[in-house]
Amino acid sequence: MLDHLIFNKLKWFNIADNASFVTANGKKYYAIPTQVTVPKGTILYSMNDSANAFQQKAVVTQDCTCKVGEFILKDQLAWGLNGYGIANFDVYLIKGTVVIENNFTTAAGFVKITDVTNPVWGG
Repeated sequence: MLDHLIFNKLKWFNIADNASFVTANGKKYYAIPTQVTVPKGTILYSMNDSANAFQQKAVVTQDCTCKVGEFILKDQLAWGLNGYGIANFDVYLIKGTVVIENNFTTAAGFVKITDVTNPVWGG
């Protein structure tokens, strides 16, 4: 078995480097980057738990590299100011200082996973 992996230069688990999830035994397992770049113009969201949906919190005015705190899929629970709501799209909870309108900063917020760039995978 090992000689097959070594001589054919295969990985122990044959998963593509750009795979965002794998399916095993009928369950999906998602890869979560440790950090991402949030580009200028990206909308930050907060959870409006009373409306049970994300709402726009602010717009990012400078590119920033932020740590990813959580990955929340559409229809899963996400925390809000006064409780939990149901996510209406897939998001990362980012942690780090983000510059928003009027040169204010914020320490966390939700961003759509499709809006971020340069994911860093692993430690």
